Amino acid sequence: MKKLLTLLLLYMVLCPVSGMAQVSGNLETALLQRADAMGKAFIAKDYPAFIKFTHPAIALLMGGEKNVLEYTTKSFAELEAEGIEFRKVTFAAPSEILTVDGELQSTLQQMIEMKVQGGTLTVATTLIAVSRDNGVNWYFVDASGTDVAMMRKTVANLSPRLNLPPNPDPVFIEDPVKP
Repeated sequence: MKKLLTLLLLYMVLCPVSGMAQVSGNLETALLQRADAMGKAFIAKDYPAFIKFTHPAIALLMGGEKNVLEYTTKSFAELEAEGIEFRKVTFAAPSEILTVDGELQSTLQQMIEMKVQGGTLTVATTLIAVSRDNGVNWYFVDASGTDVAMMRKTVANLSPRLNLPPNPDPVFIEDPVKP
């Protein structure tokens, strides 16, 4: 179980996502629509589509889009071989959207539900959302186990005002025992 959480958190830190959206309604709605599109690509195992959402700073750090795709595909194949099935990704409402150096920045909580041996595990993480074009495109960077100062080493202009609450403990629901 600890290996699963470590791999999941490592992946989410290294493979953040972005998306393109038609800004319909307000910025919060657009942000949530893009997060949902990212989650659907993830659950569908559409890794080529999923990695197209990768924040440019992260893709550069990983050596480019090809390396991101290879890492993503390999990591999730290993988890699947261990019997882990990702079932659902949902998102909570975003925090206040800040304007920083011409970018929009916010945070939101992501909940990932997965089938694991013996039951269902739900893990919550905090994502940093960044838009460089007034909410049309959003990039999501997982901030699990870190703070804004650490995240600024990768994405330099993040606001120190971003709210990165601690992630709640994972929730495990055991499968019912069959007689």
